[in-house]
Amino acid sequence: MTSRPRSRLLRSVLVGGTLFCGLLIVAEIATRQLGLLDFPLYEANADIGYVPKPNQQGAFLNKNDWQFNSRSMGAPEFVPGPGANVLLVGDSIVDGGNPYRQQDRLGPLTQKALAHSGVKVWPIAAGSWSLRNELKWLQRNPDVVDRVDEVVFLLGSNDFGDASSWSCEFSHPRSHPTSSLWFLFNKYVYRLEPCGTPPAALKVPQGDVHAELERFMSAFGKKTTVVLYATEEESRNPAERARSFEPARQLLRSVGVREPVAIADDARWSPDCYKDAVHPKPSAMPVLADILAPHILARVGGAE
Repeated sequence: MTSRPRSRLLRSVLVGGTLFCGLLIVAEIATRQLGLLDFPLYEANADIGYVPKPNQQGAFLNKNDWQFNSRSMGAPEFVPGPGANVLLVGDSIVDGGNPYRQQDRLGPLTQKALAHSGVKVWPIAAGSWSLRNELKWLQRNPDVVDRVDEVVFLLGSNDFGDASSWSCEFSHPRSHPTSSLWFLFNKYVYRLEPCGTPPAALKVPQGDVHAELERFMSAFGKKTTVVLYATEEESRNPAERARSFEPARQLLRSVGVREPVAIADDARWSPDCYKDAVHPKPSAMPVLADILAPHILARVGGAE
């Protein structure tokens, strides 16, 4: 008599399990079809930390297009134009990330703001890069630096310490995940696999940012501009901003960097421009580009 209830229970479990597995398969397919896994991949090592893989392109959510050329720049292939060429170096502020279309990122917007002058802007960036990561990329690509007319660094007050090392597939994926659901849940809902310390083999050794920047300046100082980008709190509080950036300003002065451009000093920039503690709202990205453009033009020239 007890075999029938058990048989029904077993059938219910099998049916439920089959339906659940079917739903998982459908969800896996749907997330891929929706473009949720169409994001940039990264290379990682103990030299530069991490950098976007070269020669890749895609469209996150099937609409936010992105591309990286053979030098890992977020741009078409590096072919300097007949006018002035500017290398825009930075972190996630320059890179933009998955929420942005290519045309809405800082490099293309700055080039658009300079369209009348014929200046071409070449962005190189990765989220959470520090100045040391950026200097390492420049050291690896000396021919690019030679062929541009100006190198513009966009730096925050926390960008003058050690280089960032690769530590997590969810922030800087090196390959597309086997399971989209597992990846997306960990990235956007709850970290079942928390990002830990960088693996020893990928840990960038400590270095001397002063010496590294000094070497760069000795070779390219005449065509280097530094732009200081404040956090929302620093933008809101001038005293805090001055305190936070003073060590950076001292370092820059000591290696011969001319007076940096301070974004927060521009009347067009305000705490209302931020979507979080650090990043601009999408509507503020053109404002940032418009602030940068005349400073770049003053350095490289061009038609008014």
